[in-house]
Amino acid sequence: MTMRDPSREVQKKSLVISACLLLLCALWTGNVILSAWRLEIGRNTGFSMSPTLGDGAIYVVRVRPPEIGRGDIVEARIAMDGSVSRVVKRVVDVQEGKVFLEGDNQQATWCGWLPASAVESKVVAVLWRGRPDPSQVALAQTRKPQNQRLMLTN
Repeated sequence: MTMRDPSREVQKKSLVISACLLLLCALWTGNVILSAWRLEIGRNTGFSMSPTLGDGAIYVVRVRPPEIGRGDIVEARIAMDGSVSRVVKRVVDVQEGKVFLEGDNQQATWCGWLPASAVESKVVAVLWRGRPDPSQVALAQTRKPQNQRLMLTN
């Protein structure tokens, strides 16, 4: 029969409590930093931005970016079928007060002009690219490489 050392139990409990407090402080500080820089975490749904952003991609956006340019990936609100939807698209063209958005996927269903005020945020970093579009993966596997040379060495 072994006896428990009460001082070790107290040390374990205090270590667990300290770790929890440290985690809470880190999360709070992270939120403060993200808020101060007007950054948020976003998640893509669907394959309209594939292969750049697949389904489930996780990224960091800057809310109300000071400027938007060609090639930027943005989140915008659009009216679609009587409701407002969030879309993630690439900026193809910028004119005074409006932007033309389009998906990277050739089979994307929506593209068009929007007022610049519809753009809510700009993607500044991709944390995870998400799942690739199954139709593009299947297509890539069936394509035969062209102009490929085999280098032989002795």
